[in-house]
Amino acid sequence: MSAILNSVKTSLPKAMFTGLVEALGKVRRITTAGARRYLEITAPFAGELKPGESVAVNGCCLTVTEITATGFETEATGPTLSQTTLGSLRAGTPVNLERALKAGDRLGGHILLGHIDEVARVRSVQRLAGGVRLVIAVRTENRRYLVEKGSIAVDGVSLTIQHCRQAEFTASIITHTWENTTLKYLRPGSKVNIEYDILVKSAQRAGTPAR
Repeated sequence: MSAILNSVKTSLPKAMFTGLVEALGKVRRITTAGARRYLEITAPFAGELKPGESVAVNGCCLTVTEITATGFETEATGPTLSQTTLGSLRAGTPVNLERALKAGDRLGGHILLGHIDEVARVRSVQRLAGGVRLVIAVRTENRRYLVEKGSIAVDGVSLTIQHCRQAEFTASIITHTWENTTLKYLRPGSKVNIEYDILVKSAQRAGTPAR
């Protein structure tokens, strides 16, 4: 256990998130310069932001570079664009937003670093009484991070894995979460950012079975 905790401590960056989306923003403008993309995003909490702060955009930790009248500006480089769904964003696209945790904040979801592990695909979307059931397929080599009743982040939203089989998992989403995040726009075939639970990843690195 101590090996796992030590691994977690060395993995934690200055900015952390919980997977509880604060607000839906919208991409207002995108400017491309070489391998960089400059994004202007609307945010209802723009007046509380300062340059240099971290904001998770669809689960990706980005740095605020400027404050605008309706939101903020940020930038993403080649690796971030190619290894997340940020590269496919267009003007008008809605995005999940969450500001980084502050000292003393309650941890309502689970610890997220804002570092995307892979881009996965939605296999199915099933409407249920009181919510929605999602089935998402991940890369075969990452199935070891899937733990039933464990946590996972999908586009920055903290979810609980209900079932996992081979290289896919099922998550049930309550109506409130579905209606107040970009998850409501998902369809079979949609691509999503996945961040696995840091505790599960640390257990794997420490050689401790996660299951």
